[in-house]
Amino acid sequence: NPALGRKAGVAVLVRKGVDFQVERQYQDREGRYLLLQGKLAGKQLVLGTYYGPNVQDMRFSRQFRKLLLSLAHYPIVLGGDFNAVADPELDRSDKSSKRWGAGGRTIAYYAEVLGLIDLWRALHPGERDYTHLSRAHGTWSRLDYILITDSLLTSVRDAQI
Repeated sequence: NPALGRKAGVAVLVRKGVDFQVERQYQDREGRYLLLQGKLAGKQLVLGTYYGPNVQDMRFSRQFRKLLLSLAHYPIVLGGDFNAVADPELDRSDKSSKRWGAGGRTIAYYAEVLGLIDLWRALHPGERDYTHLSRAHGTWSRLDYILITDSLLTSVRDAQI
């Protein structure tokens, strides 16, 4: 965000030639999320990206949940670094840690209340793959997710890490 003098933030990239028309844009001042409400091939959709705080920030979490709830009547595709594991058993290489943390509960909330599913997990149940290495702990975790409205799953061909 140049106005804040920062060089970090999230972005949504849409491939050239894809018929996506933005009707409304939602973002926070810190550059942690960007949601685009619009039409993809003539159908309403919310396409977004998210960078979850790596420390608990209840104000931010409440604000983002409230915004997602207000858009829940549209199909949602939300990808990003949630800085949390959705399933401690499958999404961590260190099986001794069963802790969810606040971020994991947030992902569970999105699933329960908004009907969003973890796209990769839906296509690869029981598999293990990771997106983050903690050198300090010598462990791998899956912190990056694409969450979609469950009705969109039939439109997906594949998802890989």
